[in-house]
Amino acid sequence: MSSGLVTIGERDVTGDNPSSILDRGLGHIPEDRQLRGLVLEFSLAENLALHDFDKPPDSRWGWLFPRQLIRRARDLLKQYDVRGGGPQTRAAALSGGNQQKVVLAREIGREPSVLIAAQPTRGLDVGAIEFVHRRLIEARDNGKAVLLVSLELDEILSLSDRVLVVYEGSGLSGEPPDMTGQTPEVSEPTPESKVPSVAARLALWQRSGGVITPILTALIAFLIGGLVVYATTGKNPVSTYKAIFKGSGLSWLSPVSVHWHTFYPNGIDWTGWDTNNLTALNLQQTLIIVTPLILTGLAVAFAFRCGLFNIGGNGQYTVGAITAVQFGIWFSGLPGPLHVIIAMIAATLAGAAWGGIAGLLKATTGAHEVITTIMLNWIALWVGSYLVGFNGPLQDPRQISAPVTRPIAQSAHLHVFWGNPLLQGLHVGFFIALAALVVYWILLNRTTLGYEVRAVGFNAEAARYGGISVKRNYFLAMAISGAFAGLAGSIDLLGWQFNLDLTTVQSVQIGFIGIAVALLGRNSAVGILFSALMFGALLNGTSSRNLDPSIFRPELAGNLTRIIQGLVVLFVGADLLILYLWQARKKVRLSQRKGAEQA
Repeated sequence: MSSGLVTIGERDVTGDNPSSILDRGLGHIPEDRQLRGLVLEFSLAENLALHDFDKPPDSRWGWLFPRQLIRRARDLLKQYDVRGGGPQTRAAALSGGNQQKVVLAREIGREPSVLIAAQPTRGLDVGAIEFVHRRLIEARDNGKAVLLVSLELDEILSLSDRVLVVYEGSGLSGEPPDMTGQTPEVSEPTPESKVPSVAARLALWQRSGGVITPILTALIAFLIGGLVVYATTGKNPVSTYKAIFKGSGLSWLSPVSVHWHTFYPNGIDWTGWDTNNLTALNLQQTLIIVTPLILTGLAVAFAFRCGLFNIGGNGQYTVGAITAVQFGIWFSGLPGPLHVIIAMIAATLAGAAWGGIAGLLKATTGAHEVITTIMLNWIALWVGSYLVGFNGPLQDPRQISAPVTRPIAQSAHLHVFWGNPLLQGLHVGFFIALAALVVYWILLNRTTLGYEVRAVGFNAEAARYGGISVKRNYFLAMAISGAFAGLAGSIDLLGWQFNLDLTTVQSVQIGFIGIAVALLGRNSAVGILFSALMFGALLNGTSSRNLDPSIFRPELAGNLTRIIQGLVVLFVGADLLILYLWQARKKVRLSQRKGAEQA
């Protein structure tokens, strides 16, 4: 808009953001209901709250009330005769007519003083068109100003009290048709088909495959990895995987040992939970690795939920570790728990700031987060190398010949609750990682921030039209992701490393493995937990300390881990590929059918 004013009543809203304009009494039915009107992956209850989710009674102090959303949605769906689902049905599962009814229910149900309806009947069947017309007439009769924008002349003439023709951006003057006080005759809508739509069947397929898909992905990755083992070394893949499993210590979780024959068990032995044997020690080391994998997996998953691909977990992890080592050296006179908390908070904030840089660039310049996070990874690596390297500011002055920092104070060590602290027993950081999983789930599903992040991730355009600041959420999502990764770096540093050396800074891969963890876990809290456990078991089980060289060479086993990791990333998108090919097949068949009919 280059000139003039936009007012609602007597209030000037020129230049206001969408949220402010909507709050001042504007309702808007967009031209494209699927692009701007609905977040198709949201439930109907969530879509109906798109404008008011951050206000009472839907939420309070940033805390979302899903039951309230469902109660209100149930009333609106009944009032507007939305068929094909309930409040918790995904919007994508509805037909076009019912999707438009949802948009009408949300916009008119807010009781706006001005309602803009752009192409409100586009792509609808006769019954749905008549329903939309009836609701627009009711809104007019209830005293609302309705601005109808349409390319259908019959629709304009039958509904409008006054008509303005716009040509090349200018309104053409002319006498409007005398339609004042006349209400078009509309018949009752025809019953819509109860046959589930393609979108509904597709949604059902995706939900039913929610657990099966990652399990199949992992199995296929292990199968191909086993074929590589056999083809390159001639070793038995089953024996190799059994040795890796044994080295991971996961067998400690089962106190029962079963010796199987071909057709029946030879015997069942009770082994008990011996907390001091080698298997217990191996499990402790596995869970130490699992801890940062959970957090770096969350760093990737949270950004994914906002439609962003955070490849910068490794750099954010490094920044967190560097910050933690410095704060672990400082404040050595503080009590232990307080010192640990200060160091972890500082590292978390440092990771958030590092991730927030990519989010800020995305929000302000549109720079792609993949490019910026890769660049930030390299910056973190070389800045870290300078800081802890030879003659670096953080190098231990007592070890001139070694590029390593000073050790942190004893008060900054995380408490070891299982195992021998001298042998890197399992520290309380594991419980912090588990708590982070809970925080992740609550943040996404029970807060207004999580609602905004998911809305932007599923449909940024609809979120923007709903009054959500897309730029703000890009920044916050990347900052929160960086906070998870920075926390991971601090836990490793305070839990078992206790200082930082040049080799660690330049060779750490935890952030990159976190990508596979998030993808295999499908960005869910439970999925990330089990995915991190699997990759942690692989990393520890293939170490030279745990893998029997007579079964498989440990130096090759590390490559096997990377192969499986790469295959997981490759196959995790298999369901999307299958869906794409299926839709392409249907389009080809449809075009062939149309060609045959024309012939």
